[in-house]
Amino acid sequence: MKCIFESFLFTKSSILFLACFFTFGGSVHSQCLAMPAEPVCSGTPLSNGANINGGSTYYSNGGTFSGVALNGGTLILCSGTTALSGTYNNGTIVTKSGAILNTTYSTAGSNCSLYNYGTTNFNSGLFINTSAGAFMNAQGATINVIGNLAGNGCQMVNYGNITGTGTLGDWQNSGGICQGDGATISVANITWSSLNNWFTTPNGNSCISYSGTATSGNSHPFSPNAGTTICQKVGASNESGSGSWGGATLNQSCAACGLTCNSVGGVVSSNATVCSGSNSGTLVLSGHNGNVVKWQSSTDNWVTPIDIVNITTSQSYSNITASTKYRAVVQDGLCAAVNSAEVTITVDPVSVGGTVSANTTVCSGSNSGTLTLSGYTGSITGWESSTDNF
Repeated sequence: MKCIFESFLFTKSSILFLACFFTFGGSVHSQCLAMPAEPVCSGTPLSNGANINGGSTYYSNGGTFSGVALNGGTLILCSGTTALSGTYNNGTIVTKSGAILNTTYSTAGSNCSLYNYGTTNFNSGLFINTSAGAFMNAQGATINVIGNLAGNGCQMVNYGNITGTGTLGDWQNSGGICQGDGATISVANITWSSLNNWFTTPNGNSCISYSGTATSGNSHPFSPNAGTTICQKVGASNESGSGSWGGATLNQSCAACGLTCNSVGGVVSSNATVCSGSNSGTLVLSGHNGNVVKWQSSTDNWVTPIDIVNITTSQSYSNITASTKYRAVVQDGLCAAVNSAEVTITVDPVSVGGTVSANTTVCSGSNSGTLTLSGYTGSITGWESSTDNF
C-alpha cells in the first residue's frame, strides 16, 4: 500500500487539511481516508473573472459567477446556491454543509481537490485528471453528476451519496473509489478494464446501483469486499466482459440501494361457476407482499386486460354474462409490479327448457312411443310426468 501526503492550508482559517491518499488497484485497504473538519469561511469574496492562485482563498455566500479560474488556491462555498463557470486547473473547492454548488466544470486538472459537505452538482459530467488531489464526499452530503464520471489517478472517497446520469468509469493509473459504511453511488452504467479491485469498501457495507449496463475487461475484478453491494436494478443487464464483480455481493432483485425488491402477487379465492346475468360474489387476495395498485379482468384470456380502479384486497363481481378471469396487481415500493394468480368465474348460460315433441292420442292400456326434447340449453337432469297438470 502506498500513501502520499498532501496538505491544503486555508488562508486565514488556521485549518490544515492533511490527506493520506491510498493507492488503489489491487490492494485491500484497512480504511478510507477520513474526512477533515470543515474550514472556517474566510478570504476574498468571489467575483466574476476571479483568478484564484496558490496561497489565496475566496468564498461565496451564493450568486452566479463566470470566468472563475481555479489555479492553485482555495474556493469555499459557505452558504446559499452558487452557480460557477470557468476552469478548474489546480486547487481546492470546499462546499460547506447547507451550501449548494452548481458548476459547468467538467474536468479537474492536476492537484485538484474537492471536499463536499453539502451539495455539489457537476452539470456537464466530470473527469478527474489528477494524481495528487482528493475528491471527498462527507456523510450526508451529495454529489450529482449530469453525465459520465471517471478519473485518472484520482482517489475518490465517498461517505455520502453520489449520483450520475451516465457511466461510472473507467478509473485509471492507480485511481479508484473508496466507500465508507452506508455510502451509496447510483449511475446508469458501469465500466472498468484498467484496474483490479478499484472499488473498495474496507469497513461496513456500501452500495453502488446501476440501471443500464455493466461492462468489464482484462479479467479485472470490480471489488474485493463482500461489503460492497452491487444493486442491479430491475431491467438492468447482467455484467458482461472478461472481468467480474470479484468479492462484491450482487443483488439482482433491487429497486435502489438499501431496497430489495420483494413484490409477491399472492392468490385470489376462489374459482366459481355462476348463472349468466344473475350472480354476485367477492374475490379476496391473500399471500401477497406489497400494495395492490389495481385489479384486472379479462374475457379473452388476457389478450385485452381491463383495468379496474381498486387498491383494496377484495374485488366484487355482479351479474356478469360471460366467463371472466380476475387478478390483482401488486407492487412493493419501487419494485416492479407483479400479478397475482388468476381466478375464473365461469358463467353458464340461462337454462332453456326447450320443446318436447309431440302431442298424440293413444288407446288406453295399449300404446307406446318416444318423446324427443329439442331447443333446450343446459344439461338434462331428469324427466317428469303428471296426470293432474303438474
